Amino acid sequence: MDALADHLWQSTWFAVAAAMLALLARNDARLRYSIWFAASLKFLLPFAALTLLGQQLVWQADEAALLPLVQQVAVPLTSTVIEIEPLGDVALRIVVSIWALGTFVLLLRWLVNHFRARRLIDDSAPCSLAAPIPVRCTSALAEPGVVGIWKPVLLMPRHLLESLSPPQLDCVIAHELWHVRRRDNLTAAMHALVEALFWFHPLVWWIGARLIETREHACDEGALREGVEAQEYAESLLRVCRHSLESREAWIASAAGGDLVARIRTIMKRSRAPRFTTLKQALLAFALAGCVALPVAAGINVITTSQIHVAAGAQSITPTNDSGPAYFAAHDDYVFARNVSLRQLISHAYDIDEYDVKGNLPWLDHPRYNVELRAAPDAPVDHRQLIADLLKRQFNLELIVRPTLGRHEPSGLDF
Repeated sequence: MDALADHLWQSTWFAVAAAMLALLARNDARLRYSIWFAASLKFLLPFAALTLLGQQLVWQADEAALLPLVQQVAVPLTSTVIEIEPLGDVALRIVVSIWALGTFVLLLRWLVNHFRARRLIDDSAPCSLAAPIPVRCTSALAEPGVVGIWKPVLLMPRHLLESLSPPQLDCVIAHELWHVRRRDNLTAAMHALVEALFWFHPLVWWIGARLIETREHACDEGALREGVEAQEYAESLLRVCRHSLESREAWIASAAGGDLVARIRTIMKRSRAPRFTTLKQALLAFALAGCVALPVAAGINVITTSQIHVAAGAQSITPTNDSGPAYFAAHDDYVFARNVSLRQLISHAYDIDEYDVKGNLPWLDHPRYNVELRAAPDAPVDHRQLIADLLKRQFNLELIVRPTLGRHEPSGLDF
């Protein structure tokens, strides 16, 4: 429960940060939509998973390295800050049952809508409208819409074919084709999964409303960039919404009300709207990338070479049960390694790639070893020779090169 509370808290502040970034992108609906979609996906990607990914990496640094400072900054974002009192068995089962019931209902609703959409396609008839995707006519819809993710179909209400002029129909098709290009049905399905899993979180539903609102603005922008005349486009939008208000349930009217005014205003002043600068786009992209990079950086194993102390003349190798990442440092007159395999030691000793140490012998990869080697005082320093001497002494492994009559390009070491 603590981990879940931590994830929900992180996703909440991420959504708040996304809302602030969206204000900077108020003149670019496409970028604004990407920000809201990133906030949605954050609910599916715990920072703990990114931190676990970082734990598989090792960073060799000195005392002045920047990464430790970055890790300190990332601590508030990745550590658990909310503690939940443990629930009893009965209470936990009740909570899980309520969550599972809500998730099941929402997934069932999505499945019913999917089959309803397929039935609409089956009951529709082909249209003669020119479009790069199939267009079919139906009397069961009041508004045009794109159905399907991988093979989209544009469904057009029959009454619109009779009430809209050809230029207005072109405007409607231009708008719907942008839904196809942007794969809005796919992103909508992904957010539907987020809603099903986190239906109890109010921000999830708020993000969903922002996604629906912003994608319509983005499609309006796309149609206008293609050269659609703004006045004609706005009139087409008004006609479509008027017919939907007259023929659909009341909830459709409320959904189209306030947003319709904002869309018309945006369409009519499109020519005067300032373009979103590349600098702002880069800053927003950097901010979103930082939200992913910080948790990864928080998990990276930082090993400071100045803090490694190996005794003079040390020649130790010990098996380890550590499941963490391998680390190897050859610095000054010492070799320091953690969780390395015999295959990796051989590759370092003979200066070949690890994948060129060929053989499926299990002892090449297991167990893993911790190694500390240091040259004796006044002895020449050769890191590879230190490892080679260890392999010969500990495992009776030695590389012997013999001349051959024919020319043969070496392809690695075979065991």
